[in-house]
Amino acid sequence: MLALYRAGRQADALGALSRERATERLELTPFNAADVSSYLRLRMVEEAPELVTVLLERSGGNPFYLGELVRLRESEQGLSAALPPGARDVIGRRVARLPEETRELLGVASAAGRDVETALLEAVMEIPVEEVMSLLEPAVATGLLSEVPGGFDYRFSHALVRDALYSGLGRLARARLHLRIGEYLERLPEAEPVRLAHHFAAAAKAGGTAKAVEHAGRAARHATARLAYAEAVELWELALSCLPPGDEAARCAVLTELGQARRTVGNAEGAFRDLQEAIGLALRTGDRAALVSAIIVFGGFTMWNWRPYGVVDAGMVAVLEDLLTGPLNDGDRAALLGTLGMELYYGPRRAEGERYALQAVEIARGLDNPGLLARTLNNYLLVSWIPGRNAERLDAAEEMLAIPGLPRAAQLVARVLRMACLLRAGDLTEWDRDLARCERLLDEVRRPELEAMVRIAETAKCTMEGRWADAEALIGQFDDVLYGSSLWQGAEFRRLVTMFTCERGRDRGRVAGMLDELVTVAEQPAMVPLRPVAVLAALDAGREDLARELAAHWGTEVGEDWIADFLLPVWGIVSAWLGVPDPAPLYDALLPRADQLIVAGTGCATWGSTHHVLAGLAARLGRTVSAREHAHAAARAHRALGLLYWEERSLALLEGLETSHAAGLSPSGDVVTELPPFLPTKSAK
Repeated sequence: MLALYRAGRQADALGALSRERATERLELTPFNAADVSSYLRLRMVEEAPELVTVLLERSGGNPFYLGELVRLRESEQGLSAALPPGARDVIGRRVARLPEETRELLGVASAAGRDVETALLEAVMEIPVEEVMSLLEPAVATGLLSEVPGGFDYRFSHALVRDALYSGLGRLARARLHLRIGEYLERLPEAEPVRLAHHFAAAAKAGGTAKAVEHAGRAARHATARLAYAEAVELWELALSCLPPGDEAARCAVLTELGQARRTVGNAEGAFRDLQEAIGLALRTGDRAALVSAIIVFGGFTMWNWRPYGVVDAGMVAVLEDLLTGPLNDGDRAALLGTLGMELYYGPRRAEGERYALQAVEIARGLDNPGLLARTLNNYLLVSWIPGRNAERLDAAEEMLAIPGLPRAAQLVARVLRMACLLRAGDLTEWDRDLARCERLLDEVRRPELEAMVRIAETAKCTMEGRWADAEALIGQFDDVLYGSSLWQGAEFRRLVTMFTCERGRDRGRVAGMLDELVTVAEQPAMVPLRPVAVLAALDAGREDLARELAAHWGTEVGEDWIADFLLPVWGIVSAWLGVPDPAPLYDALLPRADQLIVAGTGCATWGSTHHVLAGLAARLGRTVSAREHAHAAARAHRALGLLYWEERSLALLEGLETSHAAGLSPSGDVVTELPPFLPTKSAK
């Protein structure tokens, strides 16, 4: 009651002062966000929106607390420290004046959070609600609590007040309070799993471990269902931190879930680490079911292969093959077969892996499991991504999209993979429709790698239309996007291929400026797909000697994988110029796909019709008539698709071939050297 007495004396004094003629009463309202920004400018502090939000929340708009927080931020501790010393002292003095019972009740309330619920305090303290409200009145009178309008609950006036009270509790006292609070909330049907998880996690040392893991798992699954993937990762991390030592089965299960969640948000390395540990635990304990659950995550929904380029993990293949020799239900067998197909993709057993992936699809078709069918079709789409399989892949993508109730994220995966097929087939009308559908889906599903692929699709459109500045603007977004469903750092490859395409499109002389970077990056073992581009860049820069040296050093072999239908035409351009690699097998390899557009991956660059490259190769081989026919076909294809830039290039090539023929020059002579395929005779308009 002493605090109420003092508050009354203060009110009397203020009333007396307000009656004086020389005085004026001003209401000082708390700072808002604009006020905090102004204050930061005065203090010469960068006013980032995130910082303004944090400072406003923690200070409650109180200028003194705001100043203390800014000083704390400027100290070595930073805002991660619990409390600014000045604020802690002021709050401590105000709390010390309160009755002991009120201080105790505020301590309990601080463990519950910023909001103070009378029903919770009644249950935890085991006292009537009227007594709770009576004990909290002094805290309201001194401004430590504020009443929530329209109810009987309260709120700490500032986050710092709550922090000060909470920091004054001992470790054991905190843990016991959190346990009691968690047990109370658990009885409420409307209690949020995430809130329960945090309270039981804070009570881990007081017996809350099992409940913390249980509720963190529930909360993580709810977060995933709401597409709150980052929150799901944090909750699985919380569950992992609460597991007792020695419970290998529980650790394996949580690591599997955490690995899946990390992969979803784009943290491939973290996901790989978690899943490898889970697989190791399952192998050590002989838990076959846990091993299956962990290993099939590697075959989950994705738009590119999980492994670094060219890598096959022999150990993982062995584990998969061992599992497939034992008893399995049909669903697990299909998932494991699809995963094995993915794991074999980059090696000499790729064709065998494709058969496994197709077998997985056939099994899934016979089961009433739409999610499994979508997953196995996704596996097949990636495992069958080799030259000459565009039509089959397009059918698989459309089958995937026709699955009823397909989740939005899976729709995006299927649609972007379908777009890659449509682009190669030259169906730009349907491709445009899919791009618009993807944009709508992105409004509902925010995942880094999905965003990246749609932006790459936009880049393809820009390079098709010769809009180099727009393509370069999109490249700037690549570094901000995690290519997280793969351990291969593909962003650098895509950036350099797109930049090379743009520089070449403007004027091939500009390529010299990026030649050194291309050669340096292509030397890395993981960047083998960039090597033909670096060789072509050397030719563009007038360094034929370097181009020959690089081709001899790196070799000209092209693997049978997702980038081969781009690398073969690139080597075709080089061969038409140098005669290296051998133009005859390149011509034969490209001829069945003459009507396809040349596309890098899912679309970071598009280089027009394959007929254009075939024209140059035919000229190098002395097949004059075929060369002109291919050049005519390229020009017609580009005109029909409205690709004016590429039509101009094909007409320039055709003109060069006609001039060469009229002058009686050797088809493999000067005209090919002076006008190799794709090189403009003048800068693009």
